[in-house]
Amino acid sequence: MKNCPNCNANVSDTAKFCVSCGFNIREYEEKLNKEYFCAECGTKFSGGTFCPECGYNVASDIGVETITQAQKEDETTLLSKVNGDLLELNRLASAQLFESEGLTVENGVLMGYTGKKRSVVIHDVEEIYDSAFENNEIITYVEINEGVKIIGRKAFASCPSLVEINIPSSCKKLYEDTFENDKLEHVTFAQRNDDAIFSMIGEDIKNHLNKDEINEFIKEENGKILVNIKGMADFALEKQKAEEEIKNTYEIENGVLVKCKIDLAKAKIPNGVVKIGDEAFKELKNLTVVEIPDSVVSIGNNVFYQCTSLSKINLPNSVTTIGDGAFYNCTSLTSIEIPNSVTSIGNYAFQSCTNLANIEIPSGVTKIGDGTFYNCTSLTNIEIPNSVTSIGGGVFSGCTNLTSIEITSGVTTIGSSAFYGCTSLTSIEIPSGVTTIGRDAFYSCTNLTSIEIPNSVTTIGDCAFQSCTSLTSIEIPNSLTTIGGYAFNGCTNLKTIKMSRCCNCCGNWNYNCHATITYID
Repeated sequence: MKNCPNCNANVSDTAKFCVSCGFNIREYEEKLNKEYFCAECGTKFSGGTFCPECGYNVASDIGVETITQAQKEDETTLLSKVNGDLLELNRLASAQLFESEGLTVENGVLMGYTGKKRSVVIHDVEEIYDSAFENNEIITYVEINEGVKIIGRKAFASCPSLVEINIPSSCKKLYEDTFENDKLEHVTFAQRNDDAIFSMIGEDIKNHLNKDEINEFIKEENGKILVNIKGMADFALEKQKAEEEIKNTYEIENGVLVKCKIDLAKAKIPNGVVKIGDEAFKELKNLTVVEIPDSVVSIGNNVFYQCTSLSKINLPNSVTTIGDGAFYNCTSLTSIEIPNSVTSIGNYAFQSCTNLANIEIPSGVTKIGDGTFYNCTSLTNIEIPNSVTSIGGGVFSGCTNLTSIEITSGVTTIGSSAFYGCTSLTSIEIPSGVTTIGRDAFYSCTNLTSIEIPNSVTTIGDCAFQSCTSLTSIEIPNSLTTIGGYAFNGCTNLKTIKMSRCCNCCGNWNYNCHATITYID
């Protein structure tokens, strides 16, 4: 024997219906093993008659309607009636598991709900009308059965207890304010339906998130589609705030960062910026760190001109051009990594970066502009790649701690004043491809003791080695056709010069130089 879950009457172990109240015991027992929400407090559970959270008896909710005519009939008579009436049996089998009373339906449209249960199943309607459940403070769970095609505006707006709602595959239309609710985190769809999903996403979200970003909040789980509407809204709000902050911080036009409006300490350049415009951060004294996204391809002229506190900056592998004076007088910059994507470094790009000790020129650079590293007094050594064909004027002028430099075979021209005043430079090897040594190229390299001029050089400019007071000897190759005025002026320790008689020497080329000239032809 066992007890009827509905009226507690004694029934046989194999009884399908209670002979006292007509309750469908078999169907109840089958459904009892499924997972349900408590109609009273909303707790999800399975395998029991009473809710483990609040003690509510769920038998009246998960059972089926009773057959009132069976009140006083025995089980055999009851079964005979049910078997003889298939329509009634079907009606019993399809009875709802949740509270359906209180639903106001007109011509297939659910107009409202006045019930008191927390869990509601909606069925046999095609539309849920505007504001049908708006401001309902009780409901926690809503199951919408197949057949519903439209869910109206504010249908479930301001329902503070609602935590779960399931949308059928038949639903094609929602509105952005259908679930206007700060508490509801997810909306569950029976299957992926972008028309329905995107119709409930507000313009505020669509204006700030692209489709890929929206899709990050749409996940498949246990065969259903979960749309994280709260996470999506929160992320859109964060982006909106970030966009407002960007607007207040930077002036951006057509992908060009024109100007930074605030003397900030840390600048994070927005993704999408293609070029940092001329003088965009000029003379921002508080700027210490700059983050550049990989959308940037060009850094304009004088961009960080006299940003004297700038100590850290990343150049992404998208940058191809560094403009004139880009880092002029950034005295706190100690190192910078120039990516391989860079092909052009402008004139005076790093002039007077007096604490810049380490820098590597990438292999894609073909020309180092005039004065690029002028007065970088902490620079000790540097390697020039094979790709470079021209060393501009004054490139390393005033680099007083530069002790060694490797010039590779690609270079053909050493510009005017290229190593002017490099007082720590003791030796240098000029590659065989060089044809011209410019004016003042090694002027006042006072510790330069030896230099080998290759047979490719045809011209030595005016004052090229003037005041190289430690130079003791030099051999001028047969290829040389012109030596400029005062080329070796003031080389007071130069003892011997070997050269060809065919060389065209300007007057005073060896002024104040008492070296013995030996002709090699």
